[in-house]
Amino acid sequence: MGALQLTGAVGVDRYEPIWVKQYISSPILCLSFNMAAHTLTTGMTDGSVNVYDAHAPNLGLISITSFFCHRYSSVTCLVVSPDGNTMATGGLDSKVKLWVFYSDGWEERKVTGSGHASGVTCLSFSADGTRLVSSGIDKKLVVWDVESGAEIMTLSGHAAATYAVCYGALRMRGETDMCVLFDGLSAGTTALL
Repeated sequence: MGALQLTGAVGVDRYEPIWVKQYISSPILCLSFNMAAHTLTTGMTDGSVNVYDAHAPNLGLISITSFFCHRYSSVTCLVVSPDGNTMATGGLDSKVKLWVFYSDGWEERKVTGSGHASGVTCLSFSADGTRLVSSGIDKKLVVWDVESGAEIMTLSGHAAATYAVCYGALRMRGETDMCVLFDGLSAGTTALL
C-alpha cells in the first residue's frame, strides 16, 4: 500500500534513505527504535506490531516477527524498554498491554487495574524499565509496575485529553521520578511521583 522510508543525515541539510520498505500491509501509526536490541518496531492500524532487525541497514529492513496485539483496534502507541526485553502497546481499544521477549518470541504479561476509559495516546518507560506511564484521551495518566503489570497510580483531572508523556529521572535530594505530560490546553504539566 505504501512505502516506509527512514532517512539519516548525510550533510548539513540533505537526507538520503537508509532503509526502504516497499510494501506495508497496513498504515503505520507509531514506531520505536531500540538501541539495545537494534530493532525498529512499528504499530499498525490493523492492530499488529512488526519488529525489524536494524543491525545492517545496507540489507534493508529484515522482518523478525509480526503479531496481533490489539485485535479489532489500532495500535496507537508503543515503546520498547531500555534493555529491549519488554514492550508496551496502547490502542484505540483503551487497553495498555505489556509484552515480554523470550527466546521464542513476545509473550503478553497480564495487566491489572482500571486503566483508561478511552484510547491510549502515549507510553513511556522509566529509565530503569521498572515503571511505565500511559496517557489517554480520557484525560488521565496511569502509572504501571512493569514486573507485576499492576496499576500503581492514576493522575486525573486534566482539562483535556493528554497526548504525550515522558518519564524521566529528576534528582533533587535523592532520586525522584518525574513525569511530564502535554495536553491540549497547556504547554506542559509536570507531576512528581
